[in-house]
Amino acid sequence: MSLYDYPAHEQWGELRRLAGMLMHTPFHAEGIVTNLFTDANGTQHINLHRIPDRSGLWRYLGITLLLLSMVGCMAYHAVQALRRYQRHRQRMEEIQKYYESCLNPVLLPSSDSQD
Repeated sequence: MSLYDYPAHEQWGELRRLAGMLMHTPFHAEGIVTNLFTDANGTQHINLHRIPDRSGLWRYLGITLLLLSMVGCMAYHAVQALRRYQRHRQRMEEIQKYYESCLNPVLLPSSDSQD
């Protein structure tokens, strides 16, 4: 029976009974203690970081591989961007030289006038 199935005046008593029962329930927790603190009510809180199981280790391995592949892709694209920038600069220089040669042609002396 749910706590909300009781009438309003009986809910408080049932809630106290459940809380008393739960406060004496043994439990087991394992992990790495990351933080200890006491709140304003004097309740001591313990933060635990769980010890990874087999699936957690596979998840960490997958995340590591994903991160390495992302770093590899970023390095590849950075190199490609640099090459594209250099090709663009070289292309612009060649275009500028072409237009300069069209507008200001280099006049070579003819071989007939030297004889």
